[in-house]
Amino acid sequence: MSTDASLTLIGVVLCAVGWFALWFGTRLVGAVIGLGLGFCFGVLFSLVLGIAAGSRELVELSCAAVGALGGIIFIRAVTSFVLAFTGFLFGVLVGRLAIDLYASAAGIDAAASSETILVAVGCGVVGAILALWLRRAVVIFVTAFVGSTFLCAGVAFLHDTLPWSFAAIFAGSCFLQASLAKLFRRRPVNE
Repeated sequence: MSTDASLTLIGVVLCAVGWFALWFGTRLVGAVIGLGLGFCFGVLFSLVLGIAAGSRELVELSCAAVGALGGIIFIRAVTSFVLAFTGFLFGVLVGRLAIDLYASAAGIDAAASSETILVAVGCGVVGAILALWLRRAVVIFVTAFVGSTFLCAGVAFLHDTLPWSFAAIFAGSCFLQASLAKLFRRRPVNE
């Protein structure tokens, strides 16, 4: 497969269902890792306890199933941590940019002091909270951005009509993914 075809395929998938691919992919990775670790634990557990051959397979499969469930829970925690950490770094970046803009407008030096570091860290904390609160919106925005970039790089016509093609694909991808997310959102159980 050529590079342009790869970029186009990845771009189409990210633009169309990027949020779902990330959601499903992280859970699948967590389940596979947990399944493998649980199975290894089951084998060792069976060997240490000297469980008979008939019951050994049941213990190994049970440990693998528990491991898969634990892997899904663990990967969700890791995903939340990575999202919060990314939001924190973005918030610090925005805070530092605001400090630099204010300092240049006021004609003062923007050297790192305890006040500027406190403002930047405060912006980072706000960014982390917003990233966790707006989780789906952040994922949709990022996957639409990356997918639009890949599509514009992979298709010659779109590359030749930059920046309008990028803006149109990005806006369309955000709209499509937001519509799909709203359509497949968990519905509350009616009592």
